[in-house]
Amino acid sequence: MLVDCLAKGEGTLQIYVELLDCKNVGDLLKKTMKFTLPYMVRGKLTTVLVEAARLVEQEDVPELLVENMHYILEFIFMKKISDTEVADIMNFITQQLNNHSNKDTRRATVRDLLNCQLRNLLKLLFLRKKEEVRWVFDYLCSSLSTDGKLSTFLRDHLLAIMAFFNAQLLHTTLSAHEKQKVLNGLISLMEMISPEHLYGIRAKATAILRLAMQSCPLSRTALQGWAILIRKLPANHLGPMLSNLVYVTLGLVDAFPQEVVAILRYLIVENAEFYPEYLRNIYFLPELPCLQELNAYLRQHLPARPFQQELGDLVEENRGITNESLTVRIAALRHLKSLLHQHVDELSYLVRDDKTTHLVSTAVKRLFDSTFEKDKTARLLVAECLGELGAIDPAKLSDSAPCDRRMRLKSSPECTSSPLEEALENAVEFAMRLISDFLVPSFLAAEDTQKQDRAAYVIQEFLRFCAFNPELPLEGPVDESVSSVNWMKFSKGVREIIHPYLKSEYGFTGSKKAAIPGVVFRVGLSFDQWISAWTVGLISLVTGRFQAILDPCKTVVKDDVTLAIHLLPHAVLNILLQKDEALADQVLNEVNTVLTAAEACATLPDIVYKSSLTVFSMIDQLTHWLRLKLTANFKLLETDEALRGVHSFLKGIPNKLLADVAFRCNAFDRALYYFESFLRLERKTSSESTTTAELFDQHLAFLHKIYGSIGSAEAMAGVSAIRLSYNVNDEILDLEAANRWSYALSFYSKEAFDNPNALSARKGLLRCHINLSNYETIISYVNDVEVRQPELLGALNHFRVHAAWRLGDWSALERSLAAPCCDSFEVDVGRILMAARLQEHDAFNKELCNARSKIIQTLSAIAMETGRYERAYGSVVHLHILQGIESVASKLLFLEPKSLMREINNNWKKLELTKRSFEVRESLLTVHRALLQLVLLRFSTTSSLASDINTEVAENLTNLCDGQLAKSWIQNMKLARKAGAYETAFKCSLHKEFLVSGSVGDEDELELELEKAKLLWSQGYQNDALLELLQFQRRSQTDTLNVSDSTEPCSNSMPGTIEPREPAVCCDHKQANEMRMQLLVAKWMVQTGHYQNHVIDQFKEVISQKSFLNEKVWFRFGKYYDSMGEPYVLHVVENFGRSLLYGIKYLFQTLPRLLTLWLDYTKGFPKSQENMKANSSDGAQKELYERDVNSLNAYMKKWVKQIPPFIFYTAFSQLLSRICHTNSKVYQIIESIILKVLISYPDQGLWAISHMSVSSIPIRQTRCTAILNKLCLRDSGRDSGLSELVKEHKSLRLLLVELCNRSIAKNESKISIEKDFRKLLRITPLRVIIPLQRFLIGTLPPPTSSDFKEHHPFPLSPPRIFSFKDSVEVLNSLQRPKKITVIGDDGMEYVFLCKPKDDLRKDQRIMEFFSTVNTILNKYSESRLRCLRIRTYAVVVLNEECGMLEWVHHTERLRQILNNIYESRDATFTSRVRKEIKTYFSLKSEQRLSVTTMLPFLTNLIKLHYPALFEWFLLKFPDPSTWYASRVAYTNSVSLMSMVGYVVGLGDRHGENLLVDSTTGECVHVDFNCLFEKGKTLPLPERVPFRLTHNMIDALGITGYEGLFRKTCQLTLKVLRNEKSSLVNMLAPFVYDPVGDCDSSKIIKTVENKLQGKLADNGLPLSTEGQVHRLIQEATDLRNLCIMYIGWAAYM
Repeated sequence: MLVDCLAKGEGTLQIYVELLDCKNVGDLLKKTMKFTLPYMVRGKLTTVLVEAARLVEQEDVPELLVENMHYILEFIFMKKISDTEVADIMNFITQQLNNHSNKDTRRATVRDLLNCQLRNLLKLLFLRKKEEVRWVFDYLCSSLSTDGKLSTFLRDHLLAIMAFFNAQLLHTTLSAHEKQKVLNGLISLMEMISPEHLYGIRAKATAILRLAMQSCPLSRTALQGWAILIRKLPANHLGPMLSNLVYVTLGLVDAFPQEVVAILRYLIVENAEFYPEYLRNIYFLPELPCLQELNAYLRQHLPARPFQQELGDLVEENRGITNESLTVRIAALRHLKSLLHQHVDELSYLVRDDKTTHLVSTAVKRLFDSTFEKDKTARLLVAECLGELGAIDPAKLSDSAPCDRRMRLKSSPECTSSPLEEALENAVEFAMRLISDFLVPSFLAAEDTQKQDRAAYVIQEFLRFCAFNPELPLEGPVDESVSSVNWMKFSKGVREIIHPYLKSEYGFTGSKKAAIPGVVFRVGLSFDQWISAWTVGLISLVTGRFQAILDPCKTVVKDDVTLAIHLLPHAVLNILLQKDEALADQVLNEVNTVLTAAEACATLPDIVYKSSLTVFSMIDQLTHWLRLKLTANFKLLETDEALRGVHSFLKGIPNKLLADVAFRCNAFDRALYYFESFLRLERKTSSESTTTAELFDQHLAFLHKIYGSIGSAEAMAGVSAIRLSYNVNDEILDLEAANRWSYALSFYSKEAFDNPNALSARKGLLRCHINLSNYETIISYVNDVEVRQPELLGALNHFRVHAAWRLGDWSALERSLAAPCCDSFEVDVGRILMAARLQEHDAFNKELCNARSKIIQTLSAIAMETGRYERAYGSVVHLHILQGIESVASKLLFLEPKSLMREINNNWKKLELTKRSFEVRESLLTVHRALLQLVLLRFSTTSSLASDINTEVAENLTNLCDGQLAKSWIQNMKLARKAGAYETAFKCSLHKEFLVSGSVGDEDELELELEKAKLLWSQGYQNDALLELLQFQRRSQTDTLNVSDSTEPCSNSMPGTIEPREPAVCCDHKQANEMRMQLLVAKWMVQTGHYQNHVIDQFKEVISQKSFLNEKVWFRFGKYYDSMGEPYVLHVVENFGRSLLYGIKYLFQTLPRLLTLWLDYTKGFPKSQENMKANSSDGAQKELYERDVNSLNAYMKKWVKQIPPFIFYTAFSQLLSRICHTNSKVYQIIESIILKVLISYPDQGLWAISHMSVSSIPIRQTRCTAILNKLCLRDSGRDSGLSELVKEHKSLRLLLVELCNRSIAKNESKISIEKDFRKLLRITPLRVIIPLQRFLIGTLPPPTSSDFKEHHPFPLSPPRIFSFKDSVEVLNSLQRPKKITVIGDDGMEYVFLCKPKDDLRKDQRIMEFFSTVNTILNKYSESRLRCLRIRTYAVVVLNEECGMLEWVHHTERLRQILNNIYESRDATFTSRVRKEIKTYFSLKSEQRLSVTTMLPFLTNLIKLHYPALFEWFLLKFPDPSTWYASRVAYTNSVSLMSMVGYVVGLGDRHGENLLVDSTTGECVHVDFNCLFEKGKTLPLPERVPFRLTHNMIDALGITGYEGLFRKTCQLTLKVLRNEKSSLVNMLAPFVYDPVGDCDSSKIIKTVENKLQGKLADNGLPLSTEGQVHRLIQEATDLRNLCIMYIGWAAYM
């Protein structure tokens, strides 16, 4: 009708214009064109077409036809018209197109008509019924496709059609019926295309179908499409998608059970053979009747696996809890929670075993990554899983690095470039990383199809930016072009996702360029809104090539906050490099607005907290980029305008402000980082006459506060030591850090009394009472405040809540919760416990959920930074507490007593995994006691509910709770005692559980008495402690002292009657505790000197309890005999030998001493004894001596048979040093031990002994050769290959010696093994292991282990020498050492340094000594917590003149570090220093020893060499967390080696022999030729005990050597002094096999004097503190340093 009217004239259409509310006729035609135009064409109405084109403002008829061709073709194909008419219409259209076209252009054809608007036509066709349009698709395919296949024809149009389907389903005005058509069209499309092409669009198809499943009218059709999709996809490709497909399908099981079961059966049963390994990803199926068959199938085909494997699968990257599908992640988190809950024992094993700790670390890392989940259910499950894992000690976790998808600044071995610089230099690589790390995961994870489209658009744009060839195949490159090579850098999974977008044509309909933003930040925004808005605004300001990368990202940053955070520093840097001051100021204003808001807020809202952390991260990266740029030449700031702009921007952010905000964000290491930068800048701008104390005194209060928050009492003490003024608040902080709460309470009490309205004083007072366990006092105090000063109640009431539930005062808790109260975790716990007490299930779950939500929100912010687990540990402890409450209280609410007992025991077990800290464990124990009290209250015999429970079960549960209450108080007491909180420990012993007679079991009573006595001993009341135990023994009548005046020792057994080794497992805990008490009594008797006549009787009483004997008993008994001198050597050897049969806890105290006593005593009858024998007619003394020797040898033969070889291996060097023993029978035993070790560990033993076969001492050479020959004879008749291994060692050693000694021309820096030393290659491959330190030093089993036979001290398959790298670097030092690279059979390369003309036996032995020191340090909790460990490396002796050193990777020499920094600041530096040093060599020898002459000289050089080492730490460790960790590691390593080096007389510590590890910050020492005070014998004697120059001091921090350095020195020296006997015995090889200029007669005496606190041979012993103080004074005294040899470089 409209067409007819138009043919008659425009005026006739006016009535329709008004009727349809159109503006004019043209508007009417535009709205109806899809209906009217086909009729115009069919009627060949040329005139009407021309008029229509004019009315709709088209240029001509062809343009009108082309734009609407899809409507015309749809009309033609869908109307039932004849083929003749179709051809006629097509001819008419081509005629119209050709009539109006330029004569030079190609003539239009029917094929052109079909291709015109083809995609739009296809969209319309897919909305039709399948049977109606199938012939059309066939027609189009035959007309347009090259191969005639429909799937190939549709391939290039799939994404456009899918986008159309998606838009139609999201269209709000479309009816359900219309959307049903869309779904049917999708189903038709999936049926038409091939499985391979469907697999390419699977992500889009699944997203659309999932969207439709959420609509009830569409869900059945969507499920049908889902089934078609699953069945159409290649079965062998379903595995990675299996879990997602299963859990999405399960969402409709209630509505369509039959259809769902059919799909699941197809996935799980019918195709399981294609992906058996992926069936494990189906974590659970609901226990529904319709799913019984499938559940049974899974149980049958998926038998239970070890916990370790299950956990590994769940936390594997891109699987389990990191799957791209939210549905799968939630299912995996639920399964993980259940798994952890059911396997507490297995989890404990994984945490304790060093080989599996990495798995737990990975689980923690993945869960922290998951704290960013936006779904509330997922976030709460993450919190629950972290709670189930428990507050695992951070020291036991190998890595808690931040999320891989986020750029983080971490130290790396090649920290020579920053991510920002890499992005600037290689934009293509940057774009590719964005695709693989951000865009593809976002695309797969998108629940919203529009978000998926936005990610797809950016992927498309990035692929174009990277210039990828659209014709690139999926599987591999077609050529060697850059495009093809880059394409293959993507993983296969990524390529499968992005391949369709090589040819896609997504468009962006939003604004192309956002307006230039002002200050975006305001408190009312959410963090996501702020970071996305600011990032988009900044991207809009970027110009240049980088704009092409950043600009497309504007469409997706609001969908992926992590991407916005990642792009932010890139955008800022590019803006700053544009050198536009206005833009730079704009960015600076935004940053300062965020920081100022954070400084001003009383409590930080989420946006302020997260925004501040984001700003910090951005500043870190910009600072790191700038420092790297200026590393080579600091003067660039004067010439490079762009660098100067970045520098000005960073200077515009005050460090003091950054420190304040970081402190408020609880980023204390960061606060320290910024505050130290502020203080150093202040010092730099101050006058030279101002001392550090004077300059910093006004600021040190804040530094003191920072260290207090970090929890470093040592650093706090260091701050206090350098302060000039010290107020009450600072003293209180020190007292609180030292757990001296009663003293702090006195200060707070006085302040509260003087100023009753001082709220801070009242809070401090109540905090002290909490830590002193004065809970009743707190409740009374707050009750009084409630009456007298109700306005203060809201601020103090949370203390009363805390005290009430800790005390178990439920009425007080109920009253407190009803009153106003500020929010805190303790209040949340109170609410949860009260809900459990009142049996309010809904309230209990609600409060638990609220508490977890608060914690997970905090964790998500902390997880943005490095060192996150340590920082978040307090929050993790809270989650541990909540999970413990839930596990017990949930069983209590539903009255499940058996399950309740299991949960109580599991909570107790998980306590052992936590950090060994009083604060942490005390909080866990307190909550545990509160839960036990709830259980007792519910199941008490007076309770009405108890009648519903089996009486025996209720009684067992009550007994369990009573016992655990007592144990928890004892444990609390022990923790408090060890933390020095003696008052708290004493109050624990007074608790009512211990005061009621008969309420504590015998076992707990013994434990309590032991703890009471230990508490007295710790407080210095040694006599009272001993009497306490003796009186308890008398009271309990378990032990009666047999008083005897005899002090003669009595052997426990004769040498020939050694009992077999007894088991160390005790069955009766009471008797075991009694034995512990008796042993402690004996120990204290020895230490106090009291009851000496009863010591042996006491030990014998302990030994009589054979079932409970352990290593400690025999060690203590042997040590007592050892203190009595040489007459008791037989008993020492006997008891020490027995201790080695029971354990290895005291290995280094027993074995070295046992060997020393045995070997020294048997070396010959003492001359003094021979003189006595001359006066004896029958030689009784000598006969007695020989009898003792025979007894000792008999003991040793027995020990050799019974003691495992790995124990002897720890003293292998000591045994080898005594190979020349004069007693032939003793030598035979030594030989048997050496052979036992060599047979068990030939790979390691041969490296230690082979060089002795060419010793310059004939007897040593002869005996070593004989041992090796006997070792080869042991090989006969077996296929162990020992003889061949010995031969290979010999051949290799000879060739390496030849390589070491090979003469190299001065102008050569490299040689080729292939050309110059081919015979080394001829002997490879070898069975000889690569001599790395970790393969030569054996591990020891846990101290509690009793199964020695199963222990393997070395890796079962260490790498062996396969070949040598051809290139050998020759170092340019005097002896021209060679740097060789060994290629292992594992394919790895291992670097060694071959040193000629250098006896490395000293280095080898000192390395063994250091390894022993490390083991000893690990025994002590304080040194273990500080991770005190000397860095060791392998030293291989080839002969007495050359050897090999394991190359210490990632280290830089101290001298080179400092020179590089000085030269970058001053190009004339080197020449100026040389000029000064030249003056030194012009001085006479006596002048060089004159303090008067040399002190001014040193002072001038120090001015040139200003403190600069701290700058290296800033460069290598740009992130504050790693910076602080590196400085602590540096401080610990310097202080540790200062003390150990002092003890062994280590000298020659110049800047070439001190290395600093660029990955950890540790100080590593090399070259140990100058030992045992050799430095004091040099022409210019060394005057200092260790190196502690001004540069090294400044790198320790603002407080210098005060604080952590001094305290660590004291701790180290204390441990060394405690272990004096073990250390002296370990130095035996230096005495009995002296090397070079070692004076063996003085070595032991000198070391013993130092370990006794004597600074001189005849000096008085000093305390540990006094000795450390004197040593630091000597090391830093300029009068000593100035007369050191100039090459030692005291000025650096």
